[in-house]
Amino acid sequence: MVYSYTEKKRIRKDFGKRPQVLDIPYLLS
Repeated sequence: MVYSYTEKKRIRKDFGKRPQVLDIPYLLS
């Protein structure tokens, strides 16, 4: 699972509205 910088920002922004926001940084790191 390789995301570009732009995709990471978009994904974080999208999930930022949801409870999963806490899980995303770990999944992308």
